Amino acid sequence: MKAVRLHRQGGPEQLVYEDAPEPELGAGDALIRVHATGITPAELTWAETYWNCDGSERLPAIPGHEVSGVVESVADGVSDVSIGDEVYALTSFCRDGAAAEYVAVHAADLAPKPKTVDHAQAAAVPLSALTVWQAFFDHARLAPGQRVLIHGAAGGVGGFAVQSPAGTGRTRSVRHLRKTATSCSALGRMRSLIIGRLNLNRPCVMWM
Repeated sequence: MKAVRLHRQGGPEQLVYEDAPEPELGAGDALIRVHATGITPAELTWAETYWNCDGSERLPAIPGHEVSGVVESVADGVSDVSIGDEVYALTSFCRDGAAAEYVAVHAADLAPKPKTVDHAQAAAVPLSALTVWQAFFDHARLAPGQRVLIHGAAGGVGGFAVQSPAGTGRTRSVRHLRKTATSCSALGRMRSLIIGRLNLNRPCVMWM
């Protein structure tokens, strides 16, 4: 198969598109035919990108752990998914990633791809959405009546941050630049406070 691999630790300049062996399935695995993946720039600096789960070195390594695709095969005994299922996932960082034609994933880590999005959109969801969920509910334990200031509410993580309280009984208001009013408001019902020029990395600031 073809894959994007790293032969040494480093930045994007170390990425090489080349032939690579198709991954072998372990117990509980599913083989995914990759339709879309995302490489998070920071992952090229993480130890897990270059080391296996048992602590041994993994070079060359395949990055890209957000994936959307179709189940190609499954290991014996796997019943979580079936061949032909459209799925997406955030895969284990201490295994080879999905910047390849195929990736082996723990079947229990897979979720059905929403029918309302395509593969490219689905592959953009896992890490940003998980970041928001962990920040709001695992760490901050966000509760009704609390407010949160979000810098960069029009960015990747911010887009999920705007939407995540929608089904939890929380109300929101957004402060944003006039030119981003449509994109911010489209993410959910909220009071809109248009502000002037701000020196921000992203154009929206959201109050919840």
